Formats: sequence, structure tokens, C-alpha cells
Amino acid sequence: MGETRAATSSCSTLDTPCKESPQCEEYFIRCSREDGVGQLIHLSDEDGLSHQCVLTVDASTCDHLRKLGKLPPLSTYSHELFGPLLDPRKEMFNALLPPKPLTALGVWDIDRYCLYAEHELNAHGSGKSCPDCKEEQQAYDYQVRCLSQQYQTYCQSELAGSKSCKTLQDSTSKLKKALEFNRCLCASGSVCDTCHKACVRDGMFSEFCGALKKTYCPKKETPPAPIQTELVE
Repeated sequence: MGETRAATSSCSTLDTPCKESPQCEEYFIRCSREDGVGQLIHLSDEDGLSHQCVLTVDASTCDHLRKLGKLPPLSTYSHELFGPLLDPRKEMFNALLPPKPLTALGVWDIDRYCLYAEHELNAHGSGKSCPDCKEEQQAYDYQVRCLSQQYQTYCQSELAGSKSCKTLQDSTSKLKKALEFNRCLCASGSVCDTCHKACVRDGMFSEFCGALKKTYCPKKETPPAPIQTELVE
């Protein structure tokens, strides 16, 4: 989901402009110890020579990339970061796209490909710094388009009824929830609970909607204790 940040409605409107910063020119890959993690972090560019970025990849995808020969074996992978890479999509993540016919494992690989190649690298690696909801909305838009394109590639009319293709279609529908959730957060005067209620209204992917709320909605903070003052006569 990119860098996890709390989105607040006060600075998250669609008409707020994005700020331009250098695009990622060199990428380093960090393998997470857990699954479900996707995060791109821009490093500081103090020397002005190149803009470096670190992409955190979930443990299962890293294991698969090792089997595909795109990452060194775990026994020799002693450094925390792998790289630098100039084009991670071409050098690494294109290998995730599965052969036909599509299988359940292939659906997972497509899901990971769209997460890292589109949501993280394409959207968050662009160099544009936008209000939280706006940047995430664009990232999910890229991810949904990627899943839709892969569906067209792998699920021709005679295969559309297969279990794997239905799973891929469900993945696309689920990610559309995130797209709409962030669009709601970007609306002027939006309230997080309203966006969450809209997400769960049809009863589909309620758990995912809950995860969106936990990730993108501002946390309630304990109000500070009142300041004690004394009158000086």
C-alpha cells in the first residue's frame, strides 16, 4: 500500500496540487520477514547524483523470486538490501507473470506483480508527492488497471469461467474498493467512518474494508491535559 500514512481530510482534497521531486533512478530491494508488506521509501538525495529508493517486498514473493533466480539464495543473501537496480520491473518483477493456463498460484503472482510493478514502482516511484489519499488513489488506479489488463491476457472467453479467472476477477473487485475508499477520503469534508460505511455497504470484502480504515484513517489521540494556570495579583 505504499508508505503507510494516516490520511486526514484537512489536507487530502483532490484539488491540492502534487509536489514534484526527483524520480527514483536506482532501486534497492529489501525482503520483509512477513507477508502482505509492500512499501517504497525515497531516500535522501544529498549528493544530487542519483535518487535512490528502497522497495520492501513480502517474504513469500522474495522466496519465489529466489526460485526464479532473480534474488540470490537465502544462504548467500547476507546484505539487507539487494541492488542497485535501474529497472526493477524488467530486471525482476516481469518474471512473476505466470505461464498459461492460469492457476491459483498464478493469480497470486499476478496480484504481486501488479502491486509492486504498478502500485509501488509506477505510482510511488514517480517522484510526485501528493496528499495521502490522492497518491494512494492513483496507486490503486494503476493496480486495478494492471489486474484488468492481466485478466484480458489470461482469461479469454473460453477460460473466463475457470476458478482461477474468477479469483482474479474478485481480486480486481477488491482493489476497486480501495480505489473508491481513497476517492472518498479525498472528497472535501469527508469523514473516515462515512468512507468505511460505503465500503462495507454491499457486504463484500468487509475485512479488507476494515484494513483500509485501519491503514488510512487518522488515529484517535488522547486529548492533552488542560494547562493549569495561576492568577498573579
